[in-house]
Amino acid sequence: MRGRIETVLDYAKAKEYFEGDNPAAWKGMLKPLLPMPGKVQNKKHHAALPYAELGMFMAELRTRTGISARALEFSILTVCPFR
Repeated sequence: MRGRIETVLDYAKAKEYFEGDNPAAWKGMLKPLLPMPGKVQNKKHHAALPYAELGMFMAELRTRTGISARALEFSILTVCPFR
């Protein structure tokens, strides 16, 4: 993510939308402040719900009240895979 932000800010600087150092640059800006990328612990993601169980899960989710249940339902119905 940081690399993408750095690229966008490099583009903006090239187009003269701003002046000065790129705040997302690793060398000279973030390196003294953040741990090395290799030292950061990897995250363990949760397993996905099997597709065959999705209908039952959605039916159970709809029985719940509250904004969290609606937000999760909306997220499921509008999911777009990330690449």
